[in-house]
Amino acid sequence: AFKTLVKNKIMHRDFKLANILKHNGMIKIADFGFAKLLGNDVFAQTTLGSPLNMAPEVLEGKAYNNKADIWSVGTCIYELIVGKPPYTAKNIPELIQNIKTKPLKFPKGITVSPVVEEVIRAMLVVDPTKRIDWEDLFNHPINHFLEDKIMKEFDKTMNGGEDNLKASRFYVKNNKV
Repeated sequence: AFKTLVKNKIMHRDFKLANILKHNGMIKIADFGFAKLLGNDVFAQTTLGSPLNMAPEVLEGKAYNNKADIWSVGTCIYELIVGKPPYTAKNIPELIQNIKTKPLKFPKGITVSPVVEEVIRAMLVVDPTKRIDWEDLFNHPINHFLEDKIMKEFDKTMNGGEDNLKASRFYVKNNKV
């Protein structure tokens, strides 16, 4: 979904877990009420969104670009894993202070794979100029994690894995598996 938004120069500006829907087995992004078509503009400045998912530059009322959506996606991934947002506070100034001064932590007892932790940390960088960009995020190994795992298991099976299973390379080559 975000590949389509980025390609069409659209910022969602209110991405949060409540805006992820499942319909007929398909995951969809909803609520484009705050979305902005960037056109030739690269930056926006309106403070919109849900504070716990808003990038620090948006919270501070600074000009921002579509990397603000990357922050929001990062907060959602973190919340899906940990069960709470990465930063909380009683008010906006305290939230900004917490984001800027408290390091991102994963609670004890929560096991996060190195690939997942690395991408979350790259997305939740306070300085948007140092935050991962969309192209690098789309090409990040996390997007191919399951594919790579399946291919390793498939290769193991094709080469006589622990169960000594063999499949005909003909069927694989001709897309019959």
